[in-house]
Amino acid sequence: MKLKVILASVAGIAVAFVFYFLINSRSSSSSSLPLPSSQPTIATSPSPAVKLLTWKDPAGFTFKYPEGLSVNSHPEDNVNYANLEFTSPSQPGKITVLASDTKYSSLAKWLSADKTLASGAVSDLKLGDLPAKKITTDSATVIATIDDGILFTLNSLSATDSALTTTFDTIFSTFVFYVPENVAKPATETDTSAPSGDLLEETTEE
Repeated sequence: MKLKVILASVAGIAVAFVFYFLINSRSSSSSSLPLPSSQPTIATSPSPAVKLLTWKDPAGFTFKYPEGLSVNSHPEDNVNYANLEFTSPSQPGKITVLASDTKYSSLAKWLSADKTLASGAVSDLKLGDLPAKKITTDSATVIATIDDGILFTLNSLSATDSALTTTFDTIFSTFVFYVPENVAKPATETDTSAPSGDLLEETTEE
């Protein structure tokens, strides 16, 4: 009888020891797992607004362009109705806007006469409200239209520069023709008072 009691006690102690060991093992495993770390939420600030300036040219068109660019209206030019050159003080390349007399009656004839542009990729679009063509080459992007014997061209010599590429897109997308009160012909050699553009207003683009 005493032997049975002793064996039962020993068995009880063994079961208790095994149970205690299992409990401690689970607790150790749980404590060794890394606690999930809370990731801080980084608040992203909105992009700064881009201030746009409006250029109104006596040649009969207006457009917007970003503030901070250098503009050369070439007042010494006695050949073209408009000769604008936009450059960035920190970026290479330039954008030109030209308006000049042309002997070509259509864009197709003008394009076929220019071997450099004729080899580029050509697509149809509109410049303002006029039918136009976009020509893309390895070194430039040109948008051109002809109206009343005048050739208007936007020329971007900055194919690899994202800042001026954005400026070119802004000029193109905001380009509008208007009817000037007095259509001024290009100045002659004796008349050097070539018209210059007017800065009309400043707007902000988000």
